[in-house]
Amino acid sequence: MVYNGTINLPHKLVSTGEIHLRNYNAIGDIQQLLLRGNIGYPLANNNHIMSIGFAYIYNEDYIDNTDFKNASQENRIFEQYLYKFKYKKAVLLNRWRLEQRFLAAGQQLRLRGFLSINYPISRDKMDPKTWYFSSSNELFLKNTGELFDRNRFAIGIGYQQNKNLKLEICLLNQSLSTNSRNQLNIVLFHNL
Repeated sequence: MVYNGTINLPHKLVSTGEIHLRNYNAIGDIQQLLLRGNIGYPLANNNHIMSIGFAYIYNEDYIDNTDFKNASQENRIFEQYLYKFKYKKAVLLNRWRLEQRFLAAGQQLRLRGFLSINYPISRDKMDPKTWYFSSSNELFLKNTGELFDRNRFAIGIGYQQNKNLKLEICLLNQSLSTNSRNQLNIVLFHNL
């Protein structure tokens, strides 16, 4: 489950806050809690946004082939560039994020490249009360160990209630170098 809230601040600044609660099952067996926020400055008619931010992550990972978990925490500082544009009926978003990760095992740099598309299916464009197709892909590369960290591919359906509220339900496949897993994501986007 994900909540993504955006608010416009004075001096043309914009802030986004996210809460991610990831479980191994539908609810009650926590895998990760992620709290992330950023402050950005829009450029070029708000289609480009440069941001800096911070994230706190709490993980509970199962120990191989047991019912026991290891708990860990991580802090991240990040910089990102976001570009939102339209192509015919589709709304596309491209984001590049550089993360400085502070882990129990040390520090790590990670680069994330993200591309998403929302394509209206019940109307000619992304207007209020529009059902839409949603898909995204995000590649993660790191500077320690193996270069490839993970890839996340998602496909789903969304409903835009109005310009400030939309809900998506999608199936996400997260591929790591040794395994992959599918997750059901429920995401609420809220512009305050």
